[in-house]
Amino acid sequence: MEIIKSNKQNDKICLDGHMYTLYYETSETIKWRCSKKSSVRCPAVLSTDKQITEYEKIHRHNHLPNRKEVMVTKALMNMKEKSSTTTTNLVEIFANGVSKLDKSAKAQMPSEDTVKRTLRNHRSKGNPIDPKSLEDCIIPHTWTINSDGHRFLLNDNGIVDENGKCKADERIVIFATDEGLLILLSLQLG
Repeated sequence: MEIIKSNKQNDKICLDGHMYTLYYETSETIKWRCSKKSSVRCPAVLSTDKQITEYEKIHRHNHLPNRKEVMVTKALMNMKEKSSTTTTNLVEIFANGVSKLDKSAKAQMPSEDTVKRTLRNHRSKGNPIDPKSLEDCIIPHTWTINSDGHRFLLNDNGIVDENGKCKADERIVIFATDEGLLILLSLQLG
């Protein structure tokens, strides 16, 4: 039994070539239903303890297990994780993810264009919305520091009012690292 994340970041259980999503919880157990409940009306239900260590199958599946589909789902989950936590090129993320699959699992993988579009969408979820005007251009704190926690936003002359709107007719925003400034300082012009 293995626990992975669903597209909505909920727990999903992989067991014996089948996948289960959360159905409901009681005070002592968690009920999971087959992920194919909607598509093939599968009645299968899995009951686990709260720690998800012990399980009992309650109803049988009305379809065969598909271990390759489980492998593809796990590969896609890993690709999404890499796309949102690294700046690695999406082509490289896709190639690395697919290279770990056997030939029959690769046949069940969505097309490269579909996967890369999904990865782009997943990566852009953390991006701020595109501002429609200078007033709407608010830089969240997470964009003012780099991945090491050092400052990245050196200057922003936009003044944010009590409504969260920026008040500036013209705006100067300077992004740089301290290390980059030291390199610039050390250069000899001329």
